[in-house]
Amino acid sequence: MTWDFTDFMISKAHAVVDIDQLNAAMIQHLNDGGRLTPEAMGLIIANLHHNMDDLEGELLNPYKADAVEMAIRSGQLLDQYARAYHAGPQDPNYEMALQEGLRIGIPMINDAAKRQNALNARRGIGEVPLPFVDGGPGSDPATWRVDAQHEQNVGATVAEQKNPDGSFNPFHNTTGQLVTQIISGHNLNQEGYARWYEEAAKQLGYIGVRFDKQGRVRDRKSYTIPAHYVHPNTLTINDKDMRNMIGYGAEEAHREATAQGLNPDELSAYMRQKLMDMPVVYRHSHMGHHNFDATYDRNSRKAEEARAIREGEMLQEDEVPAEVQPRGNEVTEDFIHPELRDTTWFNRLGQGSLNPNTTNSKNNKMIKDISEYHGIEEDRVREIIAEAYRGRTAGKSYKQKILDGLYNAHLEATGGRPPDHYEGPGVQPALPPIGEEGNRERLAREFGQARARAGVGEGVEEEPEPQADPEPQAGPERPLERPPVEVPAHIPRNEPVAPAPQNPPAPAIQNVPYVPPFDPYTEGKRNIQSLQSRIDSLGGRTKLSGLAELLGRLSPSELLLRSDELRPEIEDYIETVQLELAKSVIDDYSSLGDLSVSSPLDVALLSSKVQMGTNDVITIFHTRGDWREVAKSFNIPHSSVQMVKVALYD
Repeated sequence: MTWDFTDFMISKAHAVVDIDQLNAAMIQHLNDGGRLTPEAMGLIIANLHHNMDDLEGELLNPYKADAVEMAIRSGQLLDQYARAYHAGPQDPNYEMALQEGLRIGIPMINDAAKRQNALNARRGIGEVPLPFVDGGPGSDPATWRVDAQHEQNVGATVAEQKNPDGSFNPFHNTTGQLVTQIISGHNLNQEGYARWYEEAAKQLGYIGVRFDKQGRVRDRKSYTIPAHYVHPNTLTINDKDMRNMIGYGAEEAHREATAQGLNPDELSAYMRQKLMDMPVVYRHSHMGHHNFDATYDRNSRKAEEARAIREGEMLQEDEVPAEVQPRGNEVTEDFIHPELRDTTWFNRLGQGSLNPNTTNSKNNKMIKDISEYHGIEEDRVREIIAEAYRGRTAGKSYKQKILDGLYNAHLEATGGRPPDHYEGPGVQPALPPIGEEGNRERLAREFGQARARAGVGEGVEEEPEPQADPEPQAGPERPLERPPVEVPAHIPRNEPVAPAPQNPPAPAIQNVPYVPPFDPYTEGKRNIQSLQSRIDSLGGRTKLSGLAELLGRLSPSELLLRSDELRPEIEDYIETVQLELAKSVIDDYSSLGDLSVSSPLDVALLSSKVQMGTNDVITIFHTRGDWREVAKSFNIPHSSVQMVKVALYD
């Protein structure tokens, strides 16, 4: 069996540790003659949990960090900016890259938050303020401030905030405050920051979705902005399996380094590199420790690979064409609840060791887990598993027989309703298709299902009985519990919301799909980016024609629907066109040397050159739009605006 250690995406992190401290602690233990056994690793990481507080006030706000990562992983930030951010503050272009990443990513965060609020409204959850406060028309998104509620320190575990349908409630279930920190259910330490808009961000393609080897969505929402987005030198150790694998790998690296006769410094560097090269570490550490190309535009690349696999355009390396069979109508393993997919029994499902007819194993944990999460009586689960292992069935494995039996039992227990998380054969998507037609189709389908459940036949004008809300399913026990907190009287609470009417009062939200890699907008953007180094003698004509190409690829309806998405790109290209034109007509800007807007001395030098205040110079540099209109608003010559823009650009 091949293990995919990126599956450990559950919010019960053992620890968030400093990479260098972890490496040093493991080396010290090995040098003292110890072994990195699971017990030893447990003791080591227990004492290494990284403080999440910004004690020096120098760290990036988690929502700003998430914004930049969105811009990079979706491929929206230009390559050269993304590489500078990837390299870190030591890169001279880091600050410029950070500002550009915020300029692109902050509207993406707010866009996802708006959509998430619309999704949550259908669940009876109140509206959350957008993470960033819009500065108004024409303002630079990079300067938008973080909403005050998103700067509070309110923590909770993901399990505590999960709704019965698996979605995330952004408001603390005890205090009613906005949750901003994610707490580990393993030890109650802070493991990251609350990404309450994750569901919508994935629908919009802003956050990557994981796929299995068959190209199917196999995603497990963490609702967490990882700690390493803000603390770049940290590693999140998610569970004991990941912890143990790191320990075994460190032992092997130590033996190799010792055999080579490396000195202490060389041994430390060698073991650190081996640690960072582990596949299990990649997803849980900052991208600056890994290959840049593996992260940039990762979202659309992975989506395209999955699409190609689903459509038969490519096969995984371990697949033989003769062995690749169509799915048909068989129940797939993603029918099992996501919270159970990291268990030992799930990975052994169908193996002989779980056969109750030939072994002494009663499979008590497996039976209890399935019963709790799927609402099937334990005796019924036990009967299904025992029956599946009785004799061979042509064309079906033991695993498939178990899945089929459990699925049928689940339908019996829920009145024909498949699990909300399951997207297998015959199950409709949770959100309606785009447009009113899709919404009417969804409502008609739901109405028909309700009639069937109520036993109403054709031609009977009887309304279906309202369905009661399902009771929350019990989750796994946590070893630690926090005492209940009394709700302060001044904190507003969400009032219970009655079940939604058959016909919703508001039109359905658009189900915006992932931005595919061959989308005309995406392709047009890539074409323009490829022209960055080919500015010709016409002073920006290449840029302008590239922008025209982009707009020409889009229909009027696409331009209307994606105006918010397009605006930053269009502003960027218009700004660049004006810049290149200015360079062709201003002769004396080069005499000023290399100037930076972040240097007070450089700004003062330039302000003296153009005869205006330093604050005006900074404001003009950050203002976008028609430079002639900018000049009019400041009552200065157009050439002065050109001088400021060109002199500070480089």
